[in-house]
Amino acid sequence: MKKRLLALLLILGITVGNTQGITVVASGLEHENISKETSVNPKEDMSVEEGVTEEVPKENEEVETEISEATPTEDSASTENQGEYVVDEQNINVVDKDGNVTFIDVTKDDAIVPSMLAERELEPQIVNLRQTSGVLNYNEVGTGAAGYVAGAYGADAAFLGTDGENVKFMIGGVVGEVANSKVQIVSKSDAKSVSYYAVSSGRLYHYITTNVNSTSYGSTLDNGPAPSYLKSGVKYYGYDGHYFYTESNFEEMLGDYNKNVRTHAVNANNPYYNYFQYLPLRSQSNYSGSVLNSIINKRVASDSKMKDTGVEFTEDQNLYGVNALLMVGIAANESGWGSSNIAKTKNNLFGLNAVDSSPGQSANYFASIEQCITEFAEKWMSKEYLNPKNWKYYGAFLGNKGSGMNIKYASDPYWGEKAASMAWNLDKGNGNKDFNKYTLGIKDPIVPNNTVNIRKDSNTSSTVLFKTPKQSNCAYIILNKTAVNKFYKIQSDGVLNSGRTAINTGSGIYDFKNMYAYISADYLRIVNNGTGGGTTDPLPEPDNWKVNGIKINMTSPQPVDTAITLTADVSGNTSNLQYKFVWMKDNWKEWGVIQNFSGKNTAVWKATSGGNYTIFLDVKKGNGSAKTVNKTYQILNWGYTSVTTNVASPQTLGKSIAVSANVKGATSGLKYKFVWEKDNWKEWGVIQALSTKNSAVWKPTKVGNYVLHVDVRDTSGHTITMTKKFNVENVSWNPGELEISSKEIEIGKEVTLKQTIKSSADNLPLQYKFVWEKDNWKEWGVIREFSSKNSVKWIPTVMGKCTVHVDVKDDTGKVVTKKSMVDIQKGTWKYVEIKPNKKSPQYINDRIKLEVLTDGNAYGVQYKFVWQKNNWKEWGVIRNFSPENSATWIPKESGNYTIIVDMKDLDGKVLTKEISYEIGKSYFESVQITPDTAQNVGGKIHIKADYKGATAKTQYKFVWQKDDWKEWGVISPMSNKNSVDWVPKSIGNYTICVDVKNDEGKIQTKTKSFPVGGWIYKDIEISKKTNTSYLIQPKIQGNTSGFTYKYVWQKNNWKEWGIIKNFSSDDSAEWKPKTSGNYTICVDVKDANGKVITTQKQCQIK
Repeated sequence: MKKRLLALLLILGITVGNTQGITVVASGLEHENISKETSVNPKEDMSVEEGVTEEVPKENEEVETEISEATPTEDSASTENQGEYVVDEQNINVVDKDGNVTFIDVTKDDAIVPSMLAERELEPQIVNLRQTSGVLNYNEVGTGAAGYVAGAYGADAAFLGTDGENVKFMIGGVVGEVANSKVQIVSKSDAKSVSYYAVSSGRLYHYITTNVNSTSYGSTLDNGPAPSYLKSGVKYYGYDGHYFYTESNFEEMLGDYNKNVRTHAVNANNPYYNYFQYLPLRSQSNYSGSVLNSIINKRVASDSKMKDTGVEFTEDQNLYGVNALLMVGIAANESGWGSSNIAKTKNNLFGLNAVDSSPGQSANYFASIEQCITEFAEKWMSKEYLNPKNWKYYGAFLGNKGSGMNIKYASDPYWGEKAASMAWNLDKGNGNKDFNKYTLGIKDPIVPNNTVNIRKDSNTSSTVLFKTPKQSNCAYIILNKTAVNKFYKIQSDGVLNSGRTAINTGSGIYDFKNMYAYISADYLRIVNNGTGGGTTDPLPEPDNWKVNGIKINMTSPQPVDTAITLTADVSGNTSNLQYKFVWMKDNWKEWGVIQNFSGKNTAVWKATSGGNYTIFLDVKKGNGSAKTVNKTYQILNWGYTSVTTNVASPQTLGKSIAVSANVKGATSGLKYKFVWEKDNWKEWGVIQALSTKNSAVWKPTKVGNYVLHVDVRDTSGHTITMTKKFNVENVSWNPGELEISSKEIEIGKEVTLKQTIKSSADNLPLQYKFVWEKDNWKEWGVIREFSSKNSVKWIPTVMGKCTVHVDVKDDTGKVVTKKSMVDIQKGTWKYVEIKPNKKSPQYINDRIKLEVLTDGNAYGVQYKFVWQKNNWKEWGVIRNFSPENSATWIPKESGNYTIIVDMKDLDGKVLTKEISYEIGKSYFESVQITPDTAQNVGGKIHIKADYKGATAKTQYKFVWQKDDWKEWGVISPMSNKNSVDWVPKSIGNYTICVDVKNDEGKIQTKTKSFPVGGWIYKDIEISKKTNTSYLIQPKIQGNTSGFTYKYVWQKNNWKEWGIIKNFSSDDSAEWKPKTSGNYTICVDVKDANGKVITTQKQCQIK
């Protein structure tokens, strides 16, 4: 930690104190013979990671010390997403082109492709994310940030290569790495569906597959008006959402992604940005609250929790600075337009705290929809996701997995695009008032590159308010299209303090007029020139009206947690009135807002504790003053939530049913009475008289439709009654026929057994157990224990006549057994061939897999593998009889062999087949490289061919190639040298190819692949060696084999200087300064290609 702090201070040029007589200061120096291509530095006003350089610096460059992407002040304790139902794969939301949300079950999908990858390895490939169910964790390439994604929402990703342990892929704008075992690599031609874009009726739609092994698509997302360069009737592909490729350029697309370019895209120089997906939420919708109310109400069902929420969204937009239309889009996507279970049972429209591990159970409960919207806008958005100091901040726009809220909010890689599609759906049907209102700028359009300072004023000396994330494609609202002093004025993502000098992390209240900032124009590309959009709807002038009081639907008192409806009693012209409901008790020691100002004149209140309350109603019109009335109300200190039973209705006659009253709070002294009635009290009875027991057991004696009544009475005599309907049925049933999927049953071949039921009712709660037996139970086995499934898959393991027993049990414990006879036959099969995995000839010590191929049902066949040569003078058993149809043979001598395989069936009949095989004397073991570590340009690599049985006549040829032979060269032609030294000259993925020609002129080839990166000159380390000398050590990251070093000192701007040590292979030098003063140490580092980079470090000698 201390070293890292020291390095940060050194970058700034800050003196860090005296250590053994030396004070160290670091700065950059560009060697006079280094081009801009080999020595590059960051632009002005950019926060740069240590050792990372991007472009030639400007004069008076300001280099920041921060190395991380941002500086959050809150703990990032949880990395679970805060959004959708991810692990619960029975409730995956998909969206169609009209914005309709459907929750589907993908747990039964056959999502793994029967891949032909080995035969099609030269074809373009994709990554199937459905190999892992639930959430797939990855690391982002370029930033190292941890991320997560669920393949159930988007199954396919672009395949960008593998190093043997990890797979690199792109989806939703992010390039990630994940372990090979977590995903499936699939040839594109083997996938039945791949996500694509298409233009229809002038709009761009994104067709997203949730199962590449199915021809159907999960979501079809409206991306708004299609750009002119995309044509109708053409499929376009892309995994970053900004660049599009045709079918014929799919393979070039993967190559572009690997090279961090978009050369082959149809819009290579014109990236596309989905307006609502990249519009920062620090913006304002042009729709008024009343108009948005009307728009939402036309779109949702009559029982939707989103009904009449438009005013609440716009009020919270104007107070907390979160775009109302985009909040509506998020709510529509998360809650299925207000129809999800979490929305209806917990008033939770946004899936708040619906973490991946337990979405339904963990999701937050809100007293009202209005409270949910307010908390979402103030806390979750303004204070967290839009706050640059918070760990959830990756940009203040919806975005995708590459940047924006989508990174941390949801494991759905298309969550941001889905929410944007909801905004498109509402806006296009209502005059496009919001589309194209703002001018948008993008930082780093292709790859993560820069962390840029956001400043108070338009100059590099002003206060840094916050920093951009390092991620690419970060969007900002530009308030002045023409840069001033090379700075754009932008809308601030974070809430600012009153002096605009810092982020105010303690407040969610946002002022659009005064919360702005500046960013260097060098780092933003304008991608959308805003027109200002439409205009908001003006409110009418106020009219006369009168507040008469508050109407309450239940008389006082009521228990805690009772839903009580409050209604404003207002007469006169009530148009455009706003209503606010507040509760108070103990003279304002406790109070709360039931419903903030909105157009709704009713509110639902649930008190959570007992006491004497006062309910206040404020009514106002426009910005006028409010009129207030109040009403007192008593809440009991206990609550009665529901009547429950231990089993669901309906049940069969004779079943005992436990009935319970669920109460909470101060339950001491409560008494309970349980009664049943049917046919509107024509028949009734007491299950349990008044007592302190809150549960009772009921055993109905007749079938019919019942109502259970449970009274709860407190010590003051207050009685609350709740009811529950229950149906009792008299059901008769018997097992029917056992259905078998195949007429002919063979040993070892799977069949499906299905037990039918003859019954007077459907959906009986029956359990089924399947057992087989033979020869009066001399042989038997359990096919499956009791289960609610009436079918089972069975693979018979014996031949002959067997009996299948199916035990059927109902919920009263009654068991009936059905017996069925089956005749199991031996399977028919025929020999096809003995197939080695390597063609003859091979060489001694090679591992050769021998596999016997058959047609038909070869269950029970046993295989024996034997080798012989010289007419059985030499022979050996490779493997004795076994059910395995393959064996591995490692020959120890050369010669002409015969491989013999005996195949013995269940009757003991043996079939023998053989093949001939040649083994040579010598063989090529491997290609070895030294050092066997990460390689880089300019580093010398020693390459050796490990060839067994070599002679003086053995010859070797060494060749390098990259990018599938687009570039290549001969390192060494055919010679008797079995090793060479080679220095790579450019970055890339290389393959070394070595040909070995033996004494007979036969050539064997082996390869070795590895990536080659660039080497990094990180620093110069100066430490005291003796009382009069110092040790100078350049710090290089990478392979330094073949490097040479030159050490020079200078002082007083080169008025004095000297060579400490000229170019040599010594990676350190001892320096004995003769006088005190301020020195600069310069070290030239030359790689094996002759490229030279110079770095200097200042030091003070006392």
